[in-house]
Amino acid sequence: MKKAILLLVFLISTAALTAQEIAWMSMDQALLAQQKTPKKIFMDVYTTWCGPCKLLDKNTFSNPDVIAYINEHFYPVKFNAEGKDPITYQGFTYTNPNYREAKRGRNATHFFADALKLQGYPSLAFFESDGTLIQSIVGYQTPQELELFLKMIATDKYKEVTTRAQWNMYQKNFKGTFKSREYLLPYKSSFFIGAVKRDFFFNACLPPAIYVAFIIASICYDTPGRYTIYKTRKMYLRVLS
Repeated sequence: MKKAILLLVFLISTAALTAQEIAWMSMDQALLAQQKTPKKIFMDVYTTWCGPCKLLDKNTFSNPDVIAYINEHFYPVKFNAEGKDPITYQGFTYTNPNYREAKRGRNATHFFADALKLQGYPSLAFFESDGTLIQSIVGYQTPQELELFLKMIATDKYKEVTTRAQWNMYQKNFKGTFKSREYLLPYKSSFFIGAVKRDFFFNACLPPAIYVAFIIASICYDTPGRYTIYKTRKMYLRVLS
């Protein structure tokens, strides 16, 4: 009897965790919701062929701490950067006129993705409570890595980080609370653009030209602290997969 009760409790707990998920919506829905109740927007920009995008869904967006924090502090938006749904933003309607319904794999880029000036997929974009774009970061993020950005944006701490020294100090002093789990971690390197760090993961879906530049650079040199070029065939296959 005791074993049966324990099993029942376990099944109920598992079902509760499984049912918990991010309350994704469209960008138009989020902008409309902001008019009633102002709140920042967190946007996951993905494509259907992007492997790291799927890793985000599997490893990061399934994390209970990530789910709870995003649902509480943001309007979460899922945006297919090669989709066909129109988005009306700041008085202009963005579309994807070159979208091909029957096409497999890569499709035409949505004009809103172009407007965001994204550098690869997945990209995570943050918008102010009035809809103004704050910043986007590119590449796979673990729950603990994403936590730093989520809390920096939600608490407006990003407004105080205007130099590289301030960014380094913020990272050093940041105390995360999201619980750890084991994930398939991609290779990454980090560098600083303006006042915001960008994480470029080498299994992120970056434009082909960037891959070529990295490969050429790997033949010439390896610069610690800015980026690390991995030279093995195995790692290149991981990059392009």
